[in-house]
Amino acid sequence: MQGKTVSAELIRKAAMLLASGRNFTFAAECAGTARSTVSRMARALKRAGLTTVSAVETASDEKLIKAVYPTALITRSGACVYGLIARAAGKRRREPDAPKLALRHREERVQLQVLFEEYERECAEAGENAVSRAVFYRRVRAAGAEIDRQAGATYTVRHGYGDEVQIDYIGGTVKMTMEDGKTAELTVCTLAWPASGYVFAAFVRKMTTRDTCGALGAAYAHFGCVSRALVPDNAKSMVIYHPRGKAAELQPSFENYCDRLGVSVMPAPPRAPQCKSCVEYSNHLIRVRVYPRLDRETPRTLEQHSEILQQLVMEHINRTVMRKNGRTREELFLLYEKPAARPLRGPVPEYRELVLGLLVPSCYIVKVKGHGYSVPAELIGTRVDASVSASSVRFTQHGRVVAVHTLKEGPGDTVLPEHMPEAHRAYASRAGRFETDEEVFAECGRLGSEPLKRWCSVRLSRGDSQRHVACSALLRSYARTLNTGACDRVLTRLCDEGRVKTRQSEIDRLFAEEAAHEEKRGQEQAEGGAFADGTADEEPGDVLAAGEPFNDDIPF
Repeated sequence: MQGKTVSAELIRKAAMLLASGRNFTFAAECAGTARSTVSRMARALKRAGLTTVSAVETASDEKLIKAVYPTALITRSGACVYGLIARAAGKRRREPDAPKLALRHREERVQLQVLFEEYERECAEAGENAVSRAVFYRRVRAAGAEIDRQAGATYTVRHGYGDEVQIDYIGGTVKMTMEDGKTAELTVCTLAWPASGYVFAAFVRKMTTRDTCGALGAAYAHFGCVSRALVPDNAKSMVIYHPRGKAAELQPSFENYCDRLGVSVMPAPPRAPQCKSCVEYSNHLIRVRVYPRLDRETPRTLEQHSEILQQLVMEHINRTVMRKNGRTREELFLLYEKPAARPLRGPVPEYRELVLGLLVPSCYIVKVKGHGYSVPAELIGTRVDASVSASSVRFTQHGRVVAVHTLKEGPGDTVLPEHMPEAHRAYASRAGRFETDEEVFAECGRLGSEPLKRWCSVRLSRGDSQRHVACSALLRSYARTLNTGACDRVLTRLCDEGRVKTRQSEIDRLFAEEAAHEEKRGQEQAEGGAFADGTADEEPGDVLAAGEPFNDDIPF
């Protein structure tokens, strides 16, 4: 025999509510049982004459149980009386694990119908009875509601002074007038210390890694100190990929910049803005307090707009008194935040763009931003990393610097002699090849020709890959010539006519023709007795003596 147990207290509570005129639904909710059970109790109590409050109060526990369940077995457990309602043995009923199913329904987005079908299959395989679909749905939804109720509790995160800075971009753009009179759409980058609430903001043209690092460096220069950690969101300028529950893959150039600052990067979890709530609230304050006060019509540079933006942030955010503690963010920053943070030693580092995993070809010239730079020839077939700053390109391998070049714009190659194999260096020395602009101008200075220097300067400014080859060929030809004056006239004429890309063979022909014409003119002048100043050679007898009068009677 098996059955269910019903307490006399439950029956008495339901009976009192029914006797006082309450309906079945209200009595069921108060007693904690089903409405159908209360309806069945009401019919049985009516048959037993227990319909008034006094009759229910005077009735014993055993009488109430027998009135509702005549076949129940009376049992006692301490002061409580129970009735065991016997029924025939049958299959065991499996109760669904409602909390676990509710989590699957919410986190994995599994429909209730699918969960119920799985539950029915498990019951069939185990040979057990399943609850009805309505009961299953009701229990799973109730478990979900309990999860929401427990999640409604708030947890206050305590941030330590000097520990972290949060960084974020304000959504949307701001139209500002630039120095050329044109309107540009700028974005605001915001940084905030969560312990003190101190805020820094700057305009950037685009949400690129370079602009983000520029704003970050300007912020730390303004703070005069460095935090131990930086908490960004998952913008592509800072984070490449951040799967939920796993470590984030940072943008290499951004990670390198933060490493040189000495700041560890801890990206906020995806779709969790509450993890950087301070900077989110700072963005709201900037929209409400600063945006309406911006002067968007006066032409200014980007730096001037950023300076005015930070002045407004200081005036209307950092120096306003907070209601909770009666102090300003600037006061808290200066008193507690800055002394606890690490001091900023020296200027902020220069931004360097990283280009990783460059394969060194057989010509040992690696292309970076359209220009070729040489690396030591022994690195052929291996991979190097390039670090590009505003003025230089640095190549490293396994943390060791292998080559450093001056940054060049446009196409072409820059090859240093020390990177060449011995055979290549010997060949370049025999060929008289000049690899850099400095070598070309040094050779022009040695030859002492201004037209030659002008031609090479114009040719190098064209930026094509053959400019050093052309200059080297011209310098070799100029060094071999015996008539440098003729060569200078040809080079001056070519520069004036814009024909600096003339082939070297054509330039040599023009050199030869100009030299031949000069030689011919010299011969003609020598035969005609012409002086260098162009006056004709006169016979001695034709020259009048000083003070001698001219005689018109002399026949010609």
